[in-house]
Amino acid sequence: MKSKNALRIVLGVIVGAILLMMVITKQVRFTETAIVETFGQPTKTLGAGLHFRWPVPIQEVITYDTRMQLFDTPYEQLQTIDAKSIMVGTYVCWQLNDAQEFRRNVGKDLVDVQGKLRETVRDVMSAIVGASRMEDFASAKDVKLEQMEKNILEQVSSRLKNHKYGVNVLQVRFKRIGLPENVSPTVMENMRTERLRKAQYDRSQGEAAAAAIEADANSIAAQILSFAEAKAYEIEGEGKQAAAAYYGQYGENQRFATFLRRLEFLSDTLKDGLFVLDGSQYDESFGWFRKAPTPQSVEGQKAAPTTPPAAPAMAPAMR
Repeated sequence: MKSKNALRIVLGVIVGAILLMMVITKQVRFTETAIVETFGQPTKTLGAGLHFRWPVPIQEVITYDTRMQLFDTPYEQLQTIDAKSIMVGTYVCWQLNDAQEFRRNVGKDLVDVQGKLRETVRDVMSAIVGASRMEDFASAKDVKLEQMEKNILEQVSSRLKNHKYGVNVLQVRFKRIGLPENVSPTVMENMRTERLRKAQYDRSQGEAAAAAIEADANSIAAQILSFAEAKAYEIEGEGKQAAAAYYGQYGENQRFATFLRRLEFLSDTLKDGLFVLDGSQYDESFGWFRKAPTPQSVEGQKAAPTTPPAAPAMAPAMR
């Protein structure tokens, strides 16, 4: 009997110790953070591990999940700056940042803040979409969409910081973008017309630029031709002036000039070898091989023409 009573006492002590530990301690997981409230007022924040506390109602420990949270915003119709309707849906990633701030301004449960986050994201997204054009959502590249998502994230973070909700928004992404069924054909046709108009404008700008380039090229070519013609006339004038001086000297003694030209002709013709001439076709220049000219014979010749005499026909050269 005594042994049984002793066993009961030991078990009772163990159970009592366990209950007491449950009352005066709190286990905080590594994915959580906790706030200790003393008589309803936050006093300190607890990290992961086993912590001692005073039992309720003296102290109460409230735990919050610190892992990343995710929720979707409703898929709703918004209007762009060019009066086009578009259906937009997003998803938002957020995380608890300051447990005490969250407890003071939001509540004990993380679910309490999701409604406030949805409302904030919806207001900012409506303003961003309202300042954008329909073509920004139909771009071949996602650069404009990424910029809009970045703007939404920055503005949402700024508003949450002002409200002091104690949470950080990590990402805001467009989950789905579409057009209302009743406006899709009209919007697509308007977009097609706008693209055609822009293409026509670009073509007209290109044609105008090409015409300007061609006009400049023609102007430059005309200037070059004009300069070349002027230079040619100048060279021709210089040649005529030189020829006039030459013919002026030639006219002073035409017979002596003709004699010198014939000697020059013979020197150029006979410098490479000996020629056999056809006796029926030689002129006075080649006749000098039979009878050398004398001053009297040269003086007795008739005046030569103003141009040098043509060379006589000759037989093939023989060595």
